[in-house]
Amino acid sequence: MQRRTKTIVLIFFFLAVAAFLLIGLYAHLFERYQKEYIESVRVAIIKIIQDCPYDKRNIVFACIDGLRYDEAFAAEDEFIPHIWNDLRPEATIFTNSWIESVSLTTSVHSAWLAGNEQYLSNRGYIHPTLPTFIELYRDTRSTWFEQEFDKRLPKPSGFFPLSEDTEAKVQEIIGRTMDFPVERTYCVVGKDRILDAVNISSHPAYGEEFDSIHYHSMPDAEVYNIFEARLMAHKPKIIFLNFADVDEEGHTADWRKYTDAIRHADELVWEMWNYLQSVPAYRDKTNLFIMSDHGRHDDAHGGFSHHGCRCEGCLHVPALMMGPDFKKGVVVNEYMSEYDVQHTIGATLGIETPFAKGRVLEEALVDPGSLPVPIETERSKALKEEMKILQSDSVGDWLTWADANVGIDDLADVDDFTLMTYLMGRVECVRKRGEDAGPVRSLIEAKKDSLGVVLPALWLAKHSG
Repeated sequence: MQRRTKTIVLIFFFLAVAAFLLIGLYAHLFERYQKEYIESVRVAIIKIIQDCPYDKRNIVFACIDGLRYDEAFAAEDEFIPHIWNDLRPEATIFTNSWIESVSLTTSVHSAWLAGNEQYLSNRGYIHPTLPTFIELYRDTRSTWFEQEFDKRLPKPSGFFPLSEDTEAKVQEIIGRTMDFPVERTYCVVGKDRILDAVNISSHPAYGEEFDSIHYHSMPDAEVYNIFEARLMAHKPKIIFLNFADVDEEGHTADWRKYTDAIRHADELVWEMWNYLQSVPAYRDKTNLFIMSDHGRHDDAHGGFSHHGCRCEGCLHVPALMMGPDFKKGVVVNEYMSEYDVQHTIGATLGIETPFAKGRVLEEALVDPGSLPVPIETERSKALKEEMKILQSDSVGDWLTWADANVGIDDLADVDDFTLMTYLMGRVECVRKRGEDAGPVRSLIEAKKDSLGVVLPALWLAKHSG
């Protein structure tokens, strides 16, 4: 009996020792697994970062505001010697580039950024309604990382659950990787209130969540200084610039001031490209777009001091694109417009641009097939559905109803901007649905003393004769 008891005691003792050793071994393996899991997450994330197609390209878009084609490509190197002699051999230039919307700063900038017609007053303050390519980029990049984390991060072991500390560290690593601060995209524009709202759209699915750092109201030299300083400080992926001095000096009606401003802008753009090539993060990784938002009246329509009509001087503008995705030393004579910009930038970045009106300028691209395949985000998917609704018969029927039921008495007390946006909708009825232009003309004539009728009148003249 005593021997049996002793044996049982020994068995329990050895079992206890074994259990203690197993518990200790499990604790050791558990701690080791936590460290190994964190390291495996780090390794996986480094590979994901290296593979990210949305960090392989930078976009710098520079508008030389109000540069007429006559003083640009038509004059060759007389006013733009650096663009013509130094950049052109490395770039694709477009000799048949036209403004389809009104030849005013705010509307064209909105068309570049948002890809569609947007009737914005040149008084500023109004954001584009449709999302900009900067917002689309930020959304797509974020979505890509989320999808890749879901597919490629190691799954935790069922035998060794993650500790709270490990989960916190993993989330911290993921958060640092996902972090794409507002400083990674910039809008630096020389115009004052005219361009004080181009940084984000008013679209409810985008807006402030996808904001950019925004500077406005400054001379060209300061625009360049901010560009250079922020390039080094924050390594932005997209920079949208507006050099406003050419337009400002053009409005003085002083030819020498106007052409001197063109030469200065030419020097700044040349200096900007050289600086980009001197920084490893941007050298051979940056696509540069140089365009003008409008020209100036030709001599038959008032001369270079102003713009805004539909003469060739106002609508024919220079356009140049260069960088790793664009052909070198190529002249494109095919027609292009401001509506092609968002599609083309979207193609080089790998983002969907469902609202853009134009086309991808494939004739300028080195290899369109090698560009990243756009991914669909929840927001871009919703945009496609939204576009279907906007193009549906029900919306057309609503516009028809408005055309038939809203008269001059209903517009008696509205401000200029409200009047303009309403009349633009009426012009859409004429343009897209073939409605009778007579009632719209009557409204414009009745309100002819209001600034709100200027753009609708121009558009009606363009589309209905």
